[in-house]
Amino acid sequence: MIVPLDETFDGFYSDLSRDQLPKGSVHRMYDIVPQNDAPGRRRGGWSWASKKLSNASAYVAGMGFFHKSGNADSEHLIVVLSDGNVYKLSDPDAEDGVQVGQLKKVKDPLTQQLLHFGNNVLIFKPTGGYIKWDGKKLSDGHTNYRTGWRWQDFLVVGNKGKNDSTNQIAFILATDLNNIVVDSEVEMPAEVVGGVGFPRQNLIFGYSDTWSLIGTQPPPGGDMRLDVLYEGCGCMDQRSIASTADYAVWVNSTGVFKSNGSELVDLTAVGGTSRFWQGLTREFRLQEGWIAAGGIFRDEYWITVTNKKGDKSTTLVCDLEKEKWRIYRNIDAAIYASVAGGINQPEEMYFGHRNQPRVSYVSTLYDFSDEDINSAFDADGEPILPVIETRYYPVSNGGEERVRHLYMEYNLSGAIGYTTMEVEWLETPESDEYFKSPQVFKPTSKMVRDRVDIRRKVRGISFRITQTDPSTDTRISKILLEGHDLSEMR
Repeated sequence: MIVPLDETFDGFYSDLSRDQLPKGSVHRMYDIVPQNDAPGRRRGGWSWASKKLSNASAYVAGMGFFHKSGNADSEHLIVVLSDGNVYKLSDPDAEDGVQVGQLKKVKDPLTQQLLHFGNNVLIFKPTGGYIKWDGKKLSDGHTNYRTGWRWQDFLVVGNKGKNDSTNQIAFILATDLNNIVVDSEVEMPAEVVGGVGFPRQNLIFGYSDTWSLIGTQPPPGGDMRLDVLYEGCGCMDQRSIASTADYAVWVNSTGVFKSNGSELVDLTAVGGTSRFWQGLTREFRLQEGWIAAGGIFRDEYWITVTNKKGDKSTTLVCDLEKEKWRIYRNIDAAIYASVAGGINQPEEMYFGHRNQPRVSYVSTLYDFSDEDINSAFDADGEPILPVIETRYYPVSNGGEERVRHLYMEYNLSGAIGYTTMEVEWLETPESDEYFKSPQVFKPTSKMVRDRVDIRRKVRGISFRITQTDPSTDTRISKILLEGHDLSEMR
Protein backbone atom coordinates (compact mmCIF):
# COMPACT_ATOMS: atom_id res chain seq x y z
CA MET A 1 0.00 0.00 0.00
CA ILE A 2 1.31 3.45 -0.98
CA VAL A 3 0.00 6.41 0.98
CA PRO A 4 0.80 10.13 0.54
CA LEU A 5 2.55 11.81 3.45
CA ASP A 6 2.89 15.45 2.38
CA GLU A 7 2.00 17.42 -0.73
CA THR A 8 2.73 20.92 0.64
CA PHE A 9 5.78 22.34 2.39
CA ASP A 10 4.60 25.71 3.68
CA GLY A 11 7.17 26.22 6.41
CA PHE A 12 9.06 24.80 9.37
CA TYR A 13 7.65 24.42 12.87
CA SER A 14 9.83 24.16 15.98
CA ASP A 15 7.44 24.63 18.90
CA LEU A 16 6.02 21.09 18.89
CA SER A 17 7.63 17.66 18.75
CA ARG A 18 7.89 16.07 15.33
CA ASP A 19 4.92 13.76 15.91
CA GLN A 20 2.66 16.72 16.76
CA LEU A 21 3.40 18.94 13.76
CA PRO A 22 0.44 20.03 11.62
CA LYS A 23 0.14 18.64 8.11
CA GLY A 24 2.01 20.75 5.57
CA SER A 25 4.67 21.71 8.11
CA VAL A 26 8.18 20.31 8.42
CA HIS A 27 10.66 20.17 11.29
CA ARG A 28 13.26 22.17 9.34
CA MET A 29 13.41 23.56 5.81
CA TYR A 30 16.58 25.12 4.36
CA ASP A 31 16.84 27.04 1.08
CA ILE A 32 13.43 25.95 -0.20
CA VAL A 33 10.71 28.29 -1.49
CA PRO A 34 7.12 27.04 -1.10
CA GLN A 35 4.73 27.26 -4.04
CA ASN A 36 7.19 28.62 -6.62
CA ASP A 37 6.02 26.50 -9.59
CA ALA A 38 6.13 23.47 -7.25
CA PRO A 39 5.07 22.70 -3.65
CA GLY A 40 8.76 23.02 -2.72
CA ARG A 41 11.52 24.44 -4.93
CA ARG A 42 15.17 25.24 -4.37
CA ARG A 43 15.78 28.99 -4.10
CA GLY A 44 17.93 30.76 -6.65
CA GLY A 45 21.26 32.37 -5.85
CA TRP A 46 21.63 35.96 -4.75
CA SER A 47 23.64 38.07 -7.19
CA TRP A 48 25.99 41.03 -6.83
CA ALA A 49 24.51 44.51 -7.14
CA SER A 50 27.91 46.17 -6.75
CA LYS A 51 31.57 45.47 -7.01
CA LYS A 52 33.77 45.68 -3.95
CA LEU A 53 33.46 49.28 -2.78
CA SER A 54 36.62 49.43 -0.69
CA ASN A 55 39.81 47.50 -0.05
CA ALA A 56 39.48 48.18 3.67
CA SER A 57 38.06 45.59 6.09
CA ALA A 58 34.74 47.41 6.19
CA TYR A 59 31.16 46.20 5.74
CA VAL A 60 27.88 47.76 4.61
CA ALA A 61 26.42 49.44 7.70
CA GLY A 62 23.73 51.56 6.04
CA MET A 63 21.87 51.75 2.77
CA GLY A 64 19.08 53.90 1.31
CA PHE A 65 17.38 54.59 -2.03
CA PHE A 66 17.43 58.18 -3.28
CA HIS A 67 14.88 59.53 -5.75
CA LYS A 68 13.11 62.75 -6.68
CA SER A 69 9.45 62.67 -7.64
CA GLY A 70 9.02 62.55 -11.42
CA ASN A 71 12.76 62.31 -12.09
CA ALA A 72 13.71 58.72 -12.83
CA ASP A 73 17.27 59.70 -13.71
CA SER A 74 17.86 60.75 -10.10
CA GLU A 75 17.38 57.24 -8.68
CA HIS A 76 20.37 55.62 -6.97
CA LEU A 77 21.52 53.78 -3.88
CA ILE A 78 23.48 55.46 -1.11
CA VAL A 79 25.74 53.03 0.76
CA VAL A 80 27.51 53.79 4.04
CA LEU A 81 30.35 51.49 5.09
CA SER A 82 31.28 50.70 8.68
CA ASP A 83 34.35 52.94 8.36
CA GLY A 84 32.15 55.97 7.56
CA ASN A 85 32.84 56.16 3.83
CA VAL A 86 29.76 56.97 1.72
CA TYR A 87 29.22 55.69 -1.85
CA LYS A 88 26.71 56.34 -4.62
CA LEU A 89 25.53 53.45 -6.81
CA SER A 90 23.70 54.82 -9.87
CA ASP A 91 23.93 51.66 -11.98
CA PRO A 92 24.71 48.70 -9.73
CA ASP A 93 25.20 46.36 -12.69
CA ALA A 94 27.86 48.50 -14.35
CA GLU A 95 29.99 50.49 -11.94
CA ASP A 96 32.14 50.16 -8.86
CA GLY A 97 30.36 52.93 -6.99
CA VAL A 98 31.52 56.52 -6.55
CA GLN A 99 32.68 57.71 -3.15
CA VAL A 100 30.80 60.92 -2.35
CA GLY A 101 32.11 61.66 1.13
CA GLN A 102 32.81 60.45 4.62
CA LEU A 103 31.00 60.76 7.93
CA LYS A 104 33.33 62.85 10.05
CA LYS A 105 34.03 62.06 13.70
CA VAL A 106 31.99 58.83 13.51
CA LYS A 107 33.98 56.01 15.09
CA ASP A 108 31.18 53.45 15.49
CA PRO A 109 29.20 51.83 12.62
CA LEU A 110 25.63 52.98 12.02
CA THR A 111 22.83 51.28 13.94
CA GLN A 112 19.96 53.02 12.10
CA GLN A 113 18.46 52.50 8.68
CA LEU A 114 18.90 55.34 6.21
CA LEU A 115 15.68 57.31 5.69
CA HIS A 116 14.40 58.93 2.51
CA PHE A 117 12.50 62.09 3.43
CA GLY A 118 11.53 64.87 1.05
CA ASN A 119 14.32 65.11 -1.50
CA ASN A 120 17.01 63.84 0.85
CA VAL A 121 18.38 60.63 2.29
CA LEU A 122 19.10 61.07 5.99
CA ILE A 123 21.99 59.26 7.68
CA PHE A 124 21.55 59.16 11.48
CA LYS A 125 24.88 59.12 13.32
CA PRO A 126 25.37 56.98 16.47
CA THR A 127 26.65 60.09 18.28
CA GLY A 128 23.52 62.08 17.43
CA GLY A 129 22.41 64.23 14.56
CA TYR A 130 22.02 63.34 10.92
CA ILE A 131 23.75 63.97 7.62
CA LYS A 132 21.70 64.90 4.52
CA TRP A 133 22.35 63.56 1.03
CA ASP A 134 20.50 65.69 -1.55
CA GLY A 135 21.58 63.71 -4.61
CA LYS A 136 24.77 65.71 -5.12
CA LYS A 137 26.49 66.37 -1.80
CA LEU A 138 26.49 65.55 1.91
CA SER A 139 25.66 68.29 4.42
CA ASP A 140 24.85 68.57 8.11
CA GLY A 141 21.26 68.43 9.31
CA HIS A 142 20.00 68.70 12.87
CA THR A 143 22.85 68.07 15.31
CA ASN A 144 21.14 66.08 18.07
CA TYR A 145 18.51 63.43 17.48
CA ARG A 146 19.62 59.83 16.79
CA THR A 147 16.60 58.19 15.14
CA GLY A 148 13.74 59.28 12.89
CA TRP A 149 10.82 58.29 10.69
CA ARG A 150 8.24 59.83 8.34
CA TRP A 151 4.75 60.90 9.46
CA GLN A 152 2.53 62.89 7.11
CA ASP A 153 4.64 65.89 6.02
CA PHE A 154 6.87 65.70 9.08
CA LEU A 155 10.11 64.05 10.05
CA VAL A 156 9.69 62.71 13.57
CA VAL A 157 12.99 62.45 15.44
CA GLY A 158 13.81 60.81 18.76
CA ASN A 159 16.57 60.73 21.40
CA LYS A 160 19.03 63.55 21.70
CA GLY A 161 22.80 63.12 21.33
CA LYS A 162 24.85 60.30 22.80
CA ASN A 163 25.69 62.26 25.96
CA ASP A 164 22.19 63.69 26.43
CA SER A 165 19.85 61.49 28.46
CA THR A 166 16.71 63.37 27.34
CA ASN A 167 14.14 60.87 26.08
CA GLN A 168 11.81 62.74 23.75
CA ILE A 169 10.56 63.01 20.20
CA ALA A 170 10.11 66.18 18.16
CA PHE A 171 8.73 67.21 14.76
CA ILE A 172 10.64 68.70 11.80
CA LEU A 173 9.20 70.07 8.55
CA ALA A 174 10.63 68.97 5.20
CA THR A 175 11.14 72.63 4.31
CA ASP A 176 13.48 73.20 7.29
CA LEU A 177 15.42 70.04 8.06
CA ASN A 178 17.91 71.84 10.29
CA ASN A 179 15.41 72.90 12.96
CA ILE A 180 12.67 71.27 14.96
CA VAL A 181 9.25 72.90 15.09
CA VAL A 182 9.31 75.20 18.12
CA ASP A 183 7.73 73.58 21.21
CA SER A 184 6.97 70.35 19.33
CA GLU A 185 8.84 68.10 21.80
CA VAL A 186 6.98 65.19 23.41
CA GLU A 187 8.55 63.67 26.51
CA MET A 188 8.83 59.88 26.33
CA PRO A 189 8.85 57.34 29.20
CA ALA A 190 12.13 55.77 28.02
CA GLU A 191 14.68 55.77 25.20
CA VAL A 192 13.19 55.63 21.69
CA VAL A 193 14.55 52.91 19.39
CA GLY A 194 12.58 53.92 16.27
CA GLY A 195 9.10 54.44 14.92
CA VAL A 196 6.62 54.02 12.08
CA GLY A 197 4.08 56.62 10.96
CA PHE A 198 0.49 55.73 10.06
CA PRO A 199 -2.04 58.36 8.90
CA ARG A 200 -3.51 59.05 12.36
CA GLN A 201 -0.91 57.41 14.56
CA ASN A 202 2.78 57.06 15.32
CA LEU A 203 3.92 53.63 16.47
CA ILE A 204 6.96 54.34 18.69
CA PHE A 205 9.30 51.59 19.87
CA GLY A 206 11.31 51.49 23.06
CA TYR A 207 13.54 48.62 24.11
CA SER A 208 10.89 47.29 26.55
CA ASP A 209 7.56 48.77 25.41
CA THR A 210 5.78 50.08 22.33
CA TRP A 211 3.84 53.35 22.55
CA SER A 212 1.10 54.89 20.44
CA LEU A 213 0.96 58.62 19.68
CA ILE A 214 -2.55 59.15 18.29
CA GLY A 215 -3.77 62.29 16.55
CA THR A 216 -3.60 64.31 13.36
CA GLN A 217 -2.10 67.61 14.58
CA PRO A 218 1.33 67.67 16.25
CA PRO A 219 2.37 70.03 19.03
CA PRO A 220 2.49 72.83 19.89
CA GLY A 221 -1.19 72.55 20.62
CA GLY A 222 -2.56 69.79 18.42
CA ASP A 223 -4.58 66.76 19.45
CA MET A 224 -1.96 64.06 20.02
CA ARG A 225 -2.17 61.60 22.92
CA LEU A 226 0.59 59.26 24.09
CA ASP A 227 -0.31 55.81 25.46
CA VAL A 228 1.46 52.55 26.18
CA LEU A 229 0.26 50.26 23.39
CA TYR A 230 2.15 47.00 23.99
CA GLU A 231 3.71 46.73 27.41
CA GLY A 232 6.71 44.42 27.47
CA CYS A 233 6.88 44.23 23.68
CA GLY A 234 9.57 46.62 22.48
CA CYS A 235 12.18 46.45 19.74
CA MET A 236 15.78 45.31 20.20
CA ASP A 237 17.21 46.80 16.97
CA GLN A 238 15.88 49.66 14.81
CA ARG A 239 17.31 47.92 11.73
CA SER A 240 14.71 45.17 12.15
CA ILE A 241 11.77 47.57 11.65
CA ALA A 242 10.01 47.25 8.29
CA SER A 243 6.63 48.60 7.28
CA THR A 244 4.03 48.98 4.56
CA ALA A 245 1.12 51.43 4.40
CA ASP A 246 -0.91 49.01 6.53
CA TYR A 247 1.38 47.47 9.15
CA ALA A 248 4.79 47.39 10.80
CA VAL A 249 7.02 44.41 11.67
CA TRP A 250 9.79 44.39 14.29
CA VAL A 251 11.65 42.00 16.58
CA ASN A 252 12.74 41.52 20.16
CA SER A 253 14.28 38.55 21.96
CA THR A 254 10.82 37.02 22.51
CA GLY A 255 9.62 36.97 18.92
CA VAL A 256 8.80 38.73 15.65
CA PHE A 257 5.74 40.97 15.79
CA LYS A 258 3.35 42.59 13.33
CA SER A 259 0.87 45.38 14.05
CA ASN A 260 -1.51 47.66 12.19
CA GLY A 261 -1.50 50.04 15.14
CA SER A 262 -4.10 48.15 17.16
CA GLU A 263 -3.98 44.37 16.65
CA LEU A 264 -0.71 42.66 17.63
CA VAL A 265 0.34 39.37 15.99
CA ASP A 266 3.27 37.32 17.24
CA LEU A 267 4.43 35.88 13.92
CA THR A 268 6.82 33.45 15.59
CA ALA A 269 4.15 32.06 17.93
CA VAL A 270 1.55 31.71 15.15
CA GLY A 271 4.14 30.18 12.85
CA GLY A 272 5.42 27.77 15.50
CA THR A 273 9.00 29.10 15.55
CA SER A 274 9.19 30.81 18.97
CA ARG A 275 11.64 28.30 20.45
CA PHE A 276 13.91 28.54 17.43
CA TRP A 277 13.83 32.36 17.51
CA GLN A 278 14.45 32.62 21.25
CA GLY A 279 17.40 30.25 20.99
CA LEU A 280 18.79 32.31 18.11
CA THR A 281 18.58 35.63 19.99
CA ARG A 282 19.36 34.46 23.53
CA GLU A 283 22.79 36.14 23.54
CA PHE A 284 21.80 39.17 21.44
CA ARG A 285 23.44 42.38 22.69
CA LEU A 286 23.08 45.46 20.48
CA GLN A 287 25.82 47.30 22.37
CA GLU A 288 28.30 44.49 21.63
CA GLY A 289 27.78 44.67 17.87
CA TRP A 290 25.01 42.13 17.24
CA ILE A 291 22.72 42.95 14.31
CA ALA A 292 19.06 42.16 13.60
CA ALA A 293 18.37 43.49 10.09
CA GLY A 294 14.91 43.26 8.55
CA GLY A 295 13.07 44.12 5.33
CA ILE A 296 9.86 43.38 3.43
CA PHE A 297 9.91 42.06 -0.14
CA ARG A 298 6.90 40.65 -2.02
CA ASP A 299 4.80 40.35 1.16
CA GLU A 300 7.53 38.44 2.97
CA TYR A 301 9.46 39.65 6.01
CA TRP A 302 13.19 38.91 6.01
CA ILE A 303 15.20 39.01 9.23
CA THR A 304 18.92 38.26 9.54
CA VAL A 305 20.53 37.91 12.98
CA THR A 306 24.33 38.22 13.11
CA ASN A 307 26.58 37.72 16.13
CA LYS A 308 29.03 40.31 17.43
CA LYS A 309 32.01 38.85 15.55
CA GLY A 310 30.07 38.89 12.30
CA ASP A 311 31.03 35.30 11.50
CA LYS A 312 27.63 33.68 12.05
CA SER A 313 24.38 34.82 10.44
CA THR A 314 20.94 33.19 10.32
CA THR A 315 18.24 34.42 7.93
CA LEU A 316 14.56 33.64 8.44
CA VAL A 317 11.81 34.52 5.96
CA CYS A 318 8.12 34.76 6.89
CA ASP A 319 5.24 34.65 4.42
CA LEU A 320 3.15 37.46 5.96
CA GLU A 321 -0.12 36.14 4.53
CA LYS A 322 0.28 32.49 5.55
CA GLU A 323 2.43 33.33 8.63
CA LYS A 324 4.82 30.47 7.80
CA TRP A 325 8.62 30.49 8.17
CA ARG A 326 11.65 29.08 6.36
CA ILE A 327 15.45 29.33 6.69
CA TYR A 328 17.90 30.63 4.09
CA ARG A 329 21.61 30.00 4.54
CA ASN A 330 24.65 32.01 3.37
CA ILE A 331 22.99 35.43 3.64
CA ASP A 332 25.10 37.68 5.87
CA ALA A 333 22.89 40.77 5.65
CA ALA A 334 23.88 43.67 7.90
CA ILE A 335 21.16 45.91 6.41
CA TYR A 336 18.26 45.66 3.92
CA ALA A 337 16.85 48.35 1.64
CA SER A 338 13.55 47.83 -0.18
CA VAL A 339 12.65 49.71 -3.36
CA ALA A 340 9.06 49.97 -4.59
CA GLY A 341 8.56 49.59 -8.33
CA GLY A 342 8.99 52.86 -10.23
CA ILE A 343 9.46 54.34 -13.69
CA ASN A 344 12.83 52.71 -14.36
CA GLN A 345 13.11 50.61 -11.23
CA PRO A 346 11.32 47.26 -10.71
CA GLU A 347 10.46 46.19 -7.18
CA GLU A 348 13.67 45.11 -5.49
CA MET A 349 15.28 44.54 -2.14
CA TYR A 350 19.02 44.89 -1.64
CA PHE A 351 21.14 43.64 1.21
CA GLY A 352 24.52 44.89 2.36
CA HIS A 353 27.02 42.24 3.40
CA ARG A 354 28.34 42.04 6.96
CA ASN A 355 31.65 40.52 5.87
CA GLN A 356 32.58 42.63 2.86
CA PRO A 357 31.84 46.06 1.35
CA ARG A 358 29.40 44.85 -1.32
CA VAL A 359 25.68 44.97 -2.06
CA SER A 360 23.52 42.15 -3.47
CA TYR A 361 20.09 41.63 -5.02
CA VAL A 362 17.37 39.59 -3.31
CA SER A 363 15.05 39.18 -6.34
CA THR A 364 17.27 36.57 -8.02
CA LEU A 365 16.40 34.11 -5.24
CA TYR A 366 12.96 33.90 -6.86
CA ASP A 367 13.41 35.04 -10.45
CA PHE A 368 15.76 32.68 -12.26
CA SER A 369 15.86 30.35 -15.24
CA ASP A 370 15.83 26.62 -14.52
CA GLU A 371 18.54 26.31 -17.21
CA ASP A 372 20.87 28.94 -15.76
CA ILE A 373 23.89 27.31 -14.12
CA ASN A 374 24.57 30.52 -12.15
CA SER A 375 21.27 30.16 -10.30
CA ALA A 376 22.66 27.05 -8.59
CA PHE A 377 25.18 29.16 -6.66
CA ASP A 378 25.17 32.33 -4.65
CA ALA A 379 27.40 34.98 -6.21
CA ASP A 380 30.24 34.16 -3.78
CA GLY A 381 30.39 30.64 -5.25
CA GLU A 382 28.55 28.84 -2.43
CA PRO A 383 26.30 26.06 -3.85
CA ILE A 384 22.64 26.04 -2.84
CA LEU A 385 21.82 22.60 -1.42
CA PRO A 386 18.27 22.37 -0.06
CA VAL A 387 17.32 20.22 2.93
CA ILE A 388 13.92 19.09 4.26
CA GLU A 389 13.47 17.43 7.66
CA THR A 390 9.91 16.13 7.74
CA ARG A 391 7.44 15.71 10.55
CA TYR A 392 7.15 12.27 12.21
CA TYR A 393 4.60 9.95 10.59
CA PRO A 394 3.06 7.26 12.87
CA VAL A 395 2.42 4.15 10.76
CA SER A 396 0.00 2.36 13.13
CA ASN A 397 -2.04 2.78 16.29
CA GLY A 398 0.43 0.96 18.50
CA GLY A 399 2.16 -1.93 16.81
CA GLU A 400 5.02 -1.95 14.36
CA GLU A 401 4.57 -2.13 10.60
CA ARG A 402 7.10 -2.86 7.91
CA VAL A 403 7.97 0.17 5.77
CA ARG A 404 9.35 -0.87 2.40
CA HIS A 405 10.01 2.28 0.38
CA LEU A 406 9.95 6.05 0.44
CA TYR A 407 8.59 7.48 -2.80
CA MET A 408 9.11 11.03 -3.97
CA GLU A 409 7.74 12.96 -6.92
CA TYR A 410 10.50 15.38 -7.85
CA ASN A 411 12.59 17.01 -10.57
CA LEU A 412 16.36 17.25 -10.05
CA SER A 413 17.46 18.70 -13.37
CA GLY A 414 20.67 20.27 -14.67
CA ALA A 415 22.90 18.29 -12.33
CA ILE A 416 26.35 19.77 -11.71
CA GLY A 417 28.74 17.07 -10.55
CA TYR A 418 27.43 13.89 -8.93
CA THR A 419 24.14 15.44 -7.78
CA THR A 420 21.74 13.29 -5.79
CA MET A 421 19.30 13.61 -2.91
CA GLU A 422 20.23 11.45 0.05
CA VAL A 423 17.62 10.01 2.40
CA GLU A 424 17.99 9.46 6.15
CA TRP A 425 15.34 8.68 8.73
CA LEU A 426 14.51 8.63 12.44
CA GLU A 427 12.38 5.90 13.98
CA THR A 428 11.18 7.76 17.08
CA PRO A 429 10.16 11.44 17.31
CA GLU A 430 12.68 12.24 20.05
CA SER A 431 15.64 10.39 18.48
CA ASP A 432 18.67 12.08 16.91
CA GLU A 433 20.13 8.82 15.51
CA TYR A 434 19.64 8.83 11.76
CA PHE A 435 19.61 5.72 9.59
CA LYS A 436 20.74 6.18 5.99
CA SER A 437 19.25 4.54 2.91
CA PRO A 438 21.80 2.82 0.64
CA GLN A 439 19.94 4.32 -2.32
CA VAL A 440 19.52 7.94 -3.44
CA PHE A 441 17.18 9.95 -5.61
CA LYS A 442 19.05 10.47 -8.90
CA PRO A 443 19.13 13.39 -11.36
CA THR A 444 16.22 13.71 -13.79
CA SER A 445 15.20 15.82 -16.77
CA LYS A 446 11.51 16.07 -15.81
CA MET A 447 9.14 15.45 -12.91
CA VAL A 448 9.26 11.73 -11.99
CA ARG A 449 8.20 9.38 -9.19
CA ASP A 450 11.03 7.28 -7.83
CA ARG A 451 11.72 5.32 -4.65
CA VAL A 452 14.47 4.38 -2.23
CA ASP A 453 14.60 1.38 0.07
CA ILE A 454 13.76 1.65 3.78
CA ARG A 455 12.86 -1.95 4.70
CA ARG A 456 12.42 -1.38 8.43
CA LYS A 457 9.79 -2.44 10.92
CA VAL A 458 8.80 0.71 12.82
CA ARG A 459 6.02 2.42 14.78
CA GLY A 460 6.62 5.64 12.87
CA ILE A 461 9.22 7.43 10.81
CA SER A 462 10.64 10.90 10.01
CA PHE A 463 12.83 11.74 7.02
CA ARG A 464 15.72 14.06 6.19
CA ILE A 465 16.24 14.64 2.46
CA THR A 466 19.48 16.41 1.53
CA GLN A 467 20.77 17.51 -1.87
CA THR A 468 24.48 16.62 -2.16
CA ASP A 469 25.64 18.77 -5.11
CA PRO A 470 24.18 21.69 -7.07
CA SER A 471 21.62 21.58 -9.87
CA THR A 472 20.01 24.24 -12.04
CA ASP A 473 16.60 23.29 -10.65
CA THR A 474 15.21 21.22 -7.79
CA ARG A 475 11.47 20.70 -7.29
CA ILE A 476 9.68 18.47 -4.80
CA SER A 477 6.03 17.74 -5.41
CA LYS A 478 5.02 14.90 -3.12
CA ILE A 479 6.37 12.48 -0.50
CA LEU A 480 4.76 9.01 -0.20
CA LEU A 481 5.36 5.83 1.80
CA GLU A 482 4.88 2.15 0.94
CA GLY A 483 4.45 -0.46 3.62
CA HIS A 484 2.86 -3.80 4.50
CA ASP A 485 -0.32 -2.30 6.00
CA LEU A 486 -0.44 1.45 6.42
CA SER A 487 -4.20 1.75 6.56
CA GLU A 488 -4.03 3.21 10.10
CA MET A 489 -1.63 6.01 9.14
CA ARG A 490 -2.64 9.56 9.91
